[in-house]
Amino acid sequence: MRARRVKRSIFLLITLLVAIPAFADSMSLTGTLATDPNDVLLISFSLSAAGSVTMQSFGYGGGTNGAGTVIAPGGFDTYFSLFTGTGASATFLASNDDGLVFGDSMLTKSLATGGYTLAVSLFDNMSFAENLGTGTLGDGFIGLGIDAGTTYNYAVDLVFDPGKLTVTDVHRLSDTVAPVPEPSGAFLLGTVGLALLVFRKIRRTAAAG
Repeated sequence: MRARRVKRSIFLLITLLVAIPAFADSMSLTGTLATDPNDVLLISFSLSAAGSVTMQSFGYGGGTNGAGTVIAPGGFDTYFSLFTGTGASATFLASNDDGLVFGDSMLTKSLATGGYTLAVSLFDNMSFAENLGTGTLGDGFIGLGIDAGTTYNYAVDLVFDPGKLTVTDVHRLSDTVAPVPEPSGAFLLGTVGLALLVFRKIRRTAAAG
């Protein structure tokens, strides 16, 4: 009987230890993609020292994020693609579809010091680099996202060793608008010069008449 109690106490102690999370910081990001199944959320972050980073989404199945906010279910089925570096030249590192809950991605990686970019997209709109197993963020995404009748709300947590991670940029692909090319200075001068020539010719013709 006593042996059973000891075993039970050990079991409860192990359960308690497992239930206690390791000391870590978390960054909680929430928002909405454009109403476009091919839109992508890009989260750039840097590590001041090597460490483990866990990336977790909550939007599809719902839950409580690291900030203590209750996330309602019904968001899109997420797909994570992690790149080393930032910008178009960032190289593909790892990806994940589902985590602990179907439809919500979770990816844990031990990362070196430096910059990284996490791309969060709808399941059917994975990156070309992920699809091929190699490539860059600049290769783009396959663009096969299908509106499944869910919302475009996202909720993503980054969990990391305290003081090591800084989020440097968060934007959607839909936020990036190609600038409208402006006429060059030479073109403008040429246009003004042509207008002056035409104006002078009209004046001369009028004077001769």
